[in-house]
Amino acid sequence: VKEMLETGPRYGRNYDFARMAAQECTRNNNAKAAVEIYEKMVEIDWERGYQQLVTAYVASGKRDKAIQLLRDKLRTNNPEIQVQVVLKMAEFEETLEEIKTLLTEYEARLPEDKINPPLLYLVATLKIVTDDIEGSDSLVSRLLKNAPSTRRLRWLKTLADTYRGKSDSQREIRMLEAATENVDPQEAYQLPEVYEKLGSAYAQKGEKEVSRNALRKMGTLRLMRRGGSSYWEKENVARTYMEHEMWDDAEVLLTEVINDPSVQKYYLERAQEQLMTIKQRRDGLTETPESTGKIAGTNIGMQRSMAQQYMRRNQIEKAIEIYEQVAKVMPEDLESRSQLATLYSRQN
Repeated sequence: VKEMLETGPRYGRNYDFARMAAQECTRNNNAKAAVEIYEKMVEIDWERGYQQLVTAYVASGKRDKAIQLLRDKLRTNNPEIQVQVVLKMAEFEETLEEIKTLLTEYEARLPEDKINPPLLYLVATLKIVTDDIEGSDSLVSRLLKNAPSTRRLRWLKTLADTYRGKSDSQREIRMLEAATENVDPQEAYQLPEVYEKLGSAYAQKGEKEVSRNALRKMGTLRLMRRGGSSYWEKENVARTYMEHEMWDDAEVLLTEVINDPSVQKYYLERAQEQLMTIKQRRDGLTETPESTGKIAGTNIGMQRSMAQQYMRRNQIEKAIEIYEQVAKVMPEDLESRSQLATLYSRQN
């Protein structure tokens, strides 16, 4: 991987492969190898690699090197990068006093007679990180009025995440709500994530209906981005709905998945299992007469497979029995009902 990074282009597949290799090393408790890969990526100036390198240093017991790397990165004059560095530094107790010193220094640079949005963003973040939450309010209010449209959503999302880290759901929601307004077209791809976070934040406050409305917007945007025909995206959105007990919304999407002839078997069976989970959770069912007997404990995909085997053996009555049970438990499974109709016609 290191040789490939040295000889190949700075971006593209080489970097994607290197990142995946480093992540695999980390998952397999080989932090030393991950460090070597990330060091090479940072050495040849891959801007985003330093945060992963910091994490790899910590995992390999090189905490001091992790902190020193962050100190070096902090020397940049780019406030956006400085914000990301500060948020990473905040994970280390040893750097708290440095962050406070940094706040004093940059707060003194805030001009009184004109607006400097990047500096406002940096100082507001420093205030939140150092627990001066109320002190951040006036800065954030000024930022809301003056943030450049091409960065506004990204900045507000970061501030929302920082408030959430301080368990301040009210201010987190304020940032997320503001992030959905006057969105620059170049930033619109981030909206589904914003709505998902907004839904989660409202759910934690117990405002279920507001939460669900935000999550529906998330789902609509994600499906629109994929043209509405991606079955795996439908399943992913349905899974998010299920996490928030939006059973009816999830059921609609999963029903579309199981009735899509282009769906691969793996996704088909997974969608069927999720539909069964919805029925059990929503209707309070843990066991039904239809699910007992010879096919108890099997999922819908296995039941259909068994029915197809009986059909091939010309054991029509047994196939009908299974398809009838499937149709009762999951009436949305149009394929099984179609097979059942065919078998009925064969038996007149």
